[in-house]
Amino acid sequence: MSGMVLLIMGFWVPPVGEIHNSVLIAYGEVCTFAGGLFGIDYTYKYKKHKNTINNNSNGQTNP
Repeated sequence: MSGMVLLIMGFWVPPVGEIHNSVLIAYGEVCTFAGGLFGIDYTYKYKKHKNTINNNSNGQTNP
């Protein structure tokens, strides 16, 4: 929790208007970790969508 506070504080410390690269990297890592926790898997969704399209083009119904 304290890491998130430090990350947010990185937006308001001097120099104002400039976001340091470390803050951007930390934010990206936090978003990636949160995505992993929520089970967001774009590869799986893409494969499922691709299989659905292939099944529909072959005249099969979705399971």
